[in-house]
Amino acid sequence: MKKLLLTLVSSFAVLVTSAQTAPDFTATDCNGTSHNLYTEIGQGKVIVLVWVMPCGACTGPGLTAYNIVQSYASSNVLYYLIDDAGNTACTSLATWATSSGIGTNRVTFSTSSITESSYGGIGMPHIAVVGPNADFYFNALNTAAGNSTNIQNAINSALAATGIKENSDNAFQLMVFPSLSANSVKVTYSLKESATVILDILNEAGQLVSKKDLGKQSAGDYTSDFDIAGTASGIYFMRFSVANNSKTVKFVVSH
Repeated sequence: MKKLLLTLVSSFAVLVTSAQTAPDFTATDCNGTSHNLYTEIGQGKVIVLVWVMPCGACTGPGLTAYNIVQSYASSNVLYYLIDDAGNTACTSLATWATSSGIGTNRVTFSTSSITESSYGGIGMPHIAVVGPNADFYFNALNTAAGNSTNIQNAINSALAATGIKENSDNAFQLMVFPSLSANSVKVTYSLKESATVILDILNEAGQLVSKKDLGKQSAGDYTSDFDIAGTASGIYFMRFSVANNSKTVKFVVSH
């Protein structure tokens, strides 16, 4: 019998290395476009920096970070894929990314203008989340770089600090709890105005497991059961999206 444990995903900053502030850089990406880090974050962007060699050990964490960024579906959260030494051909880096499942919704760099060691150390992979005031909200090397919960929490914290609300409590209220059936999760929510409602379940790597489009609904109170029959034991995230707002709830399925 499956047992569900549900906890709200809270927002908190995670600092893994000794570096406190991300240094600025101006660098040209593989498409020939110039980027300035401080200009981007000054516009309210949250930047996820992902250094790779590229290498096999980089694949999992790099893909995890990419899927988490995609889950926001927001122009305010950006994924920067960076060759660690800046000496891998852009075509080779793009080929590696594609073979690793990392899509094209990224900014790719292979340049000496971004020095990895200046951002808290050297390790493969190296993932950092940079937000307002060039603060690190997450910065980790090697195996610690792929912690999906910490990456997502860091992005949420950075977004909150920008004053841009990707997750809004004003558009709706949400409760998630186990159904009487061990094969479903019950979702109750209240809409303050008419909106399109979508429920997604993501695995710990940020990959979409299942989706339920409830369509456009009027203001009011609703209950919906989400089928999890056949879902393997593990940690999952339910993303509840209403119009341009979303909320994520973490739950654990165990047999």
